[in-house]
Amino acid sequence: MERPIRRRRRRFNFRMLLLPLIVIVLTGIVLAVVLIPKSTEISFDIVFDGIDGHGLFVRDEASVELEAYEKVVFENLSEGDLVEKDDPVVSAYKKGYIKATIDKLAETEKNIVQYQNQNIISGFDDKNIKNFDFEIQVAIQQMSTATENYLELYNTLCHLMQDREAYIRQTYNTESNTYIQGLYADEKALLESIKAWQDQIIAQKSGFISFYFDNAEGALTCENVLNLEAETFKEYLEKKYDSNLCGFKIVSDGKWYLAVSVKDVSVFDLNTHYTVFIGGDNAGEIGCLEKIISDRKTKLLIFSFEENVEKYLDMRKADVFIGERIEGFSIDSKYVVNSAVVIKGENGKETVPVEVIYSDGKRTIIKETDALKIGQKVYK
Repeated sequence: MERPIRRRRRRFNFRMLLLPLIVIVLTGIVLAVVLIPKSTEISFDIVFDGIDGHGLFVRDEASVELEAYEKVVFENLSEGDLVEKDDPVVSAYKKGYIKATIDKLAETEKNIVQYQNQNIISGFDDKNIKNFDFEIQVAIQQMSTATENYLELYNTLCHLMQDREAYIRQTYNTESNTYIQGLYADEKALLESIKAWQDQIIAQKSGFISFYFDNAEGALTCENVLNLEAETFKEYLEKKYDSNLCGFKIVSDGKWYLAVSVKDVSVFDLNTHYTVFIGGDNAGEIGCLEKIISDRKTKLLIFSFEENVEKYLDMRKADVFIGERIEGFSIDSKYVVNSAVVIKGENGKETVPVEVIYSDGKRTIIKETDALKIGQKVYK
C-alpha cells in the first residue's frame, strides 16, 4: 500500500515584500521633493475685505417733467454740466405745434435771402454774405428733405438768418425799402406764431444737470431721508425705476445720502466714517454712518457724503461695497517668511524685505516695491 504524499507548507518571506515597499516609499519621497514647486511668480491682485450691499441714492434734486410736450430741444448742455439759477435749459413745444408754420417760415427766409441778393447787395463782392448764403442754403435743403428734427433745423436756420440780417442792416441801407421791410414783418409774425407754442424752461436753482429722471426725486429728499421708516426704504429699494421718462433734474452740490441694505449691521457703529465703493468704482467715497435701521425684515445703513455727488447722477440704485480695497503684489503665502521673500539677484539668492498688507493664509498681498516686479520668481 502506497503512503500518502505529504506537501510541505512554504512560509511567506516578509523580507522579500519589505524591500520593494521601501523602494516605493523612497521613490515617492524623491518625486515629491522634485515635483513640488520651489518657486512661484509674483502677480498683481485686488482684494475686497468688507461687506456687500445694495444702495439707494438720496440727493437734493429739483426735477422738471416734460411728458406734456410734443417736442423738447435742450440747450447745449451735457450730463453733469454745472448750471446757474435762471440759466435757459430747454425749449419745450406744446402738443399740436404745426410743421406747416415752420415750413412757411423757411420759405419766407428763402425769399428774404433772394431779394437781398438781387436788390440790396447786388454788385457787391461780399465774402461774408457768400459764407452766410452757403450755410443758409444747406439748412434750407436739409429742412426740405428731413422727416424729423424740424425744430433743430429751424433753430439753426433762424440763427443764420438773424446773423445775416444783422450784418446787412449794419452794412447796407434797407430802412427805405418797403418790400424788404414787409418780408421782415412776415418773418417776425411767423416767429411770434411759433413762440406761442413754445415754453422756455430755465433752471430753478444752481447745480449739476442730469437727464436721468425717474420721478422719485420729490419723494426721496435729503430732508426726509433720516425719518423714513424701514418699510418705506424697502419699497424704494425693490422698486424698478424707469430712466426713459422725459424730463431733467438739477442736483445741488454738497451733502447727499446713500441708504444701503445689508445682511448684518452689528459690525457698524454710528457716527463713524467708512469707505464705500459704489457701482464697481475703483475709488471709494468716505461716508459718515448717520443712522442704522434693524428690524426682522430690513437692515439698513444710512451714510452721508459731502463730495462727488455729480459722479452718480445717472443712478438711483447701485451695488455697494463697504470696507477696504486692497491691491498690490500677490504671492503664495508659503513663499513669504518673516515679512521677506527670496529672489535671484546678480550674486545669487537675495532676501528682500516686504510689507504685508493682507493675508488669508493661502494668498498674501504685499505693498508694491521697486525691488520686485510682476512675473518675477520668488523662492523658498
